[in-house]
Amino acid sequence: MAELSAPRDSTIRRLFALSMNQCAFPDCSTPILDPKTNTILGEICHIHAQNKKGPRYKAGQTPEERHAFENLILMCSVHHKIIDAPENLAEYTDERLFEIKAAHEKQTEEAGPTLAPLTRTQLNELRSASAYVGQYVTHMDFRQAVLNAGGGGGMNGGGGGGGVITIVGSTQVPAEAKLNLDGQLPGGGGGALNFVGRPAASDDLVNGLRISSIFTANSFHFDHGTFHVLGAGWTNLPLTSIPCPVSINVVCVVELGSIAENTLLRCDIDVIDPKGRKVASDVFDVSVPNDTGLIARYTAKRLVSFEASEAGVWTIAVSSGGIPLADYDIQIGLK
Repeated sequence: MAELSAPRDSTIRRLFALSMNQCAFPDCSTPILDPKTNTILGEICHIHAQNKKGPRYKAGQTPEERHAFENLILMCSVHHKIIDAPENLAEYTDERLFEIKAAHEKQTEEAGPTLAPLTRTQLNELRSASAYVGQYVTHMDFRQAVLNAGGGGGMNGGGGGGGVITIVGSTQVPAEAKLNLDGQLPGGGGGALNFVGRPAASDDLVNGLRISSIFTANSFHFDHGTFHVLGAGWTNLPLTSIPCPVSINVVCVVELGSIAENTLLRCDIDVIDPKGRKVASDVFDVSVPNDTGLIARYTAKRLVSFEASEAGVWTIAVSSGGIPLADYDIQIGLK
C-alpha cells in the first residue's frame, strides 16, 4: 500500500471545525474561509515539516504522524510564511507551535462548534492553497553547455556503455545547449534522451492549469480533437465478488491556459478506498503543445488497476505536486 502523502479529508475537516474560521496565530483575525466570497485564505501548516528541507523536520516521524491532526495547524498565508522563515525558527519552535495550536483549539472547544462543514470544493481549495507552500525550485542555466551521454571508446577492451540524459519539465532540449548522444569509437555505446514532467506549482494554477473533465469509460479513442467513447461516466460498478481485481479506463481533459509552450507537467492518479487509504497509484505526463493557437488543452487516458477490497464509494484522484486537480467517485458493490 502506498504511503500517506497528504492530510486525509477527515483530518482537514476536523482542523477547520476547530479553527473558529480564524488563523491560529495569536491575535490574528484573518479568516480561513472568507464568509463573503467563500475564498480560501488559510493554509494547512505542518509543525514538523513534511520534507527533509522543511522547517522543524522530524526524521523519526512516519507519514501517518507527519500528516496527522496533531502535527497540523491552520494559519493565514502571511503567518505561515513567518513561522517557517529560517530567521524565525529559533522563536517558532515545535514546542511554541504546539502551544499556539492547543490554545486556539481550546478557545473553540469553550465556544462550542459554530461552523458549517467544508464543501468538497472548499476542502480541495484549502488543500491546494497549502500544497505548494515551501516547494524548492532549482534553476539551471544550460546556455553553451554540452550534454554528453555517449559512452567512451575502448582501447584493448570493450567500449563504455552510453548514459541517459533526463530533462525535467520540458519537451525539448534547452535551445542553446549542445547535445551529444553518439558513442566514441571504438565501441562506445550511444546515449539516450529522456523527458520527464515536473510537478505543478502555484504559478501553473494562476496561469490556468485545471482539469475541466474527468470520467470513466468502457473504451476511448481521441482523434484530431474529437472524443470517441463508449459506456462513459459510470456511477457504480457491480461486481460478482469482493475482493475482486478491477481495471478502469480514466479520461482527463487538462486545460493548460497560458502555461509556456513545451512545458511538461507530471500528474499523479491515485485510487482511494472508502476508508480514505491510497491503494494504487500511477503517473502521466501532460505536454503543452507549441501550436495550440488560442486554446491549450491535453487529453490523457489511463488504465487504472486495483483490487476492490470492499463495497463503498471509491475515489479516483488526480493531482500534481501535491495540488489536487480533480476527483471522480464510483460506488462499488455486489450485483
